[in-house]
Amino acid sequence: MEFVKSVASGNDFVILDREQIAVDEVQWPEMVEVLCRSKYGIGADGVLVLYFGINPAEPNRVRMRIFNSDGSEAEMCGNGSRCAIRYSAERLGLEEIVLETLAGDVMGQYFRDTQRARVRLTRPKDLAKDIPLDCSFGGVVADYIDTGVPHTIVFVEDIDKIDVPSQGREIRYHSYFSPRGTNVDFVKILDANNIRIRTYERGVENETLACGTGSVAAAILSLLAQGIKEDTRVNVKTQGGEVLGVDVYFNETGEVWQVFLEGQVYEIFRGYTDIV
Repeated sequence: MEFVKSVASGNDFVILDREQIAVDEVQWPEMVEVLCRSKYGIGADGVLVLYFGINPAEPNRVRMRIFNSDGSEAEMCGNGSRCAIRYSAERLGLEEIVLETLAGDVMGQYFRDTQRARVRLTRPKDLAKDIPLDCSFGGVVADYIDTGVPHTIVFVEDIDKIDVPSQGREIRYHSYFSPRGTNVDFVKILDANNIRIRTYERGVENETLACGTGSVAAAILSLLAQGIKEDTRVNVKTQGGEVLGVDVYFNETGEVWQVFLEGQVYEIFRGYTDIV
């Protein structure tokens, strides 16, 4: 079967077009684990499976299934969505794409001249602030929001000294978030429009170079932490070095009602594999 390796802000994905897979039944978790292995497979943070032609009346509508590298299926992925938007836009010859995800519809645009993809994520929900967490490395006060997948935000002063794999894993499996678990983002607020982020991703079970839904969660909560409730562009510097743009829009009551994520997307290579 044919595949595309794509990367957005250091998050790399194997993209599969379901029409290119000859077999009817696929054991996705097992196949995904093999595909994502760096030495015995292609190597990636996850796999995106795209289904085209699901609604003839809407040729720009594409269903997307998202699998983490451990084979688990995710509801949503911000950077993965941007990779899927680029692939779908080029395959269909369109600029605007609607992705069906387990978290709801994600609207996106791909700008060929700059290789940038912009997506409107599903509306955030389940906001909770000042959550006290007892951890082995000390007490933590965290915030929580679901931006398609669950994210816990911990604001820190010295972000470079954080042991993300260890501390992130402990918070990810904390009983407070059981049984669903959570992604964990350590965030340094630089000013109203700029933050830094390091993320421990559930499903990858390690620190990743970037996380789209995590960047959106961090942008929203950094604004709320500063008492800002007006439309704002937040520049999110990821561990991979790229800066993602997050546009947060508030309604008249000060609630977040729309969020956009934008950044560059690269196609690394195309290939064929007999892993099915």
